Amino acid sequence: MHKPLVTIGIPTHNRPHELRRAILSVLHQTYKNIEIIISENPSRSDSYKAIVDILDKRTLFFKQNENIGPIKNFEFLLKKASGDYFMWLSDDDIIKEDFIEKCVYTFSQNKDAIAVTTRLQYFSENELFGFFEENTIDFSKINKKKENILAILDHNYGNLIYSLYRREKLFFNGKSILEIIKMDSGNEIPFFVFLGSQGKFFVLNGVHFFKRTNLNTYLQARWEKQGGMIPNWQKILEDKNSIKNYHIKALLEIKDSIKKLDFSDQWKSEIKEKANKSIIKHYKKMIAYARNTQNKETIFIGMPVYNGERFIHEAINSIINQTYTNWILFISDNNSEDKTFEIAQYFSNKDPRIVCVKKWNNIGVIKNFEFTLKSSYCNYFKWMAHDDVLEDTFLEKCIYELKKDKNIMFACTGIKNIDSFNRTIRNYPGFHTLATNSITKNVKKFLLQPEILGKANLIYSVFRTEFCKDIWDVIQLPECWGGDMVFMLAAIARGKYKIIPDVLFNKRYCRETDSPERIDTITINDPENHIFPLEKYEEYKNALLRATLNTKYYFLTEKIMEKRYQKALSRQ
Repeated sequence: MHKPLVTIGIPTHNRPHELRRAILSVLHQTYKNIEIIISENPSRSDSYKAIVDILDKRTLFFKQNENIGPIKNFEFLLKKASGDYFMWLSDDDIIKEDFIEKCVYTFSQNKDAIAVTTRLQYFSENELFGFFEENTIDFSKINKKKENILAILDHNYGNLIYSLYRREKLFFNGKSILEIIKMDSGNEIPFFVFLGSQGKFFVLNGVHFFKRTNLNTYLQARWEKQGGMIPNWQKILEDKNSIKNYHIKALLEIKDSIKKLDFSDQWKSEIKEKANKSIIKHYKKMIAYARNTQNKETIFIGMPVYNGERFIHEAINSIINQTYTNWILFISDNNSEDKTFEIAQYFSNKDPRIVCVKKWNNIGVIKNFEFTLKSSYCNYFKWMAHDDVLEDTFLEKCIYELKKDKNIMFACTGIKNIDSFNRTIRNYPGFHTLATNSITKNVKKFLLQPEILGKANLIYSVFRTEFCKDIWDVIQLPECWGGDMVFMLAAIARGKYKIIPDVLFNKRYCRETDSPERIDTITINDPENHIFPLEKYEEYKNALLRATLNTKYYFLTEKIMEKRYQKALSRQ
């Protein structure tokens, strides 16, 4: 049986490692009748040297004498192709081994198809981003060419550019489509407006295409389809004029593409009107959402997690049920081996406020905490353990205190421990008295408080984001016993805080002995017998001293900790 030749054109520039990965994804295709053409714009690194060992007779490599830019490089690849079908593949993207086979089969069953692709998922060098439905058009049900183009304008799905095409449909009167239309703005819609007049697009079910990007671009793409808070809102408002100019340039290129359609004047007029509305609407939407985001007191909740499938749904639901609804939940799965990421994706697809990513490799607890914090783009920040449960008013009560007093840097509530079955097993009476109006008193109280009495849980407060990031720059989470308490001492020594007396924070404490038949409560009769491990004292004390460097509490910390240590020795 004859299998038509498929050409994959890969434009590349300064990405030898990523290029190698993209080529390997093509070489591993189950569909074997392919040719790969690589065209490199002059790069700092030697791309050919990085890939020469994996190339075979199906591969051609060209190096341009000068940088001809991305569009000219796309055009060069198209003109060099000899396959019946052709696709561009970005040098940092990946296709699954059955991508081409599925696309070619779809062409064989649909003679009016001009472009076929699959659903895609975004990834970066360090993580896989949660899937969301980016293509919301069922192209297979669109029979009229005008409706095809109107749908493209309405949904603005640019990633169709990486489809597999009937190559002959990319040429008109001896010229390639890239010679006919303009895409200097970088917007792909003019391409699809023109191509949409030639036949049908197909977007197949299942993720068989992986597009590399960064977190901000992923969040932007997700916002385009699902709404919610727009990332990089500060930059959007700062660059409002350049964003406006981009939209104007893109609209002019789209209108130029419409002029060249072999349609009636009435149809062209309808399409132009749609283009006007779509582009203007998109610009206004970006600015409006950016302003709205700027004015909102949004809490960015970072949830670092590993193998949390048992309880993560309860933690997420407790956030969804908050009376304060202006939050973003950012779940960072540290390469779990269970169903954690699938559960997170389920919630993410239901609620645009929930974002999930999965690390390719486990980076450790501290780095994952840092990643969630550094990813925050909101005014307020909170860490959330995957197995904890918040009462419905936790966020509302905390944000109220932060809004009421600008001198308050973070706020928490009373806490209690719950077991595997959500039953109370321990209370912390008087926990709220740790916080006073005096930073000096707060430092003393925190240092004197026995570690068993829950002070480490203040790390799950709601912080002012910039304050929390500043504290991280001071101390991070030390890799020592009591690292969370060290972090919190650094925070307490640098700003006031508030603990609301209401017990709204349920800290889960799971034990192997947990049973639905009985409740094992925890009673601490002598807290002074449950402090830091004496053999860890020097390490713990030195970390606390680092936390108070460049504050007036360094020597106070040293004095209190030495007294506590001597007292502990005397009790032995």
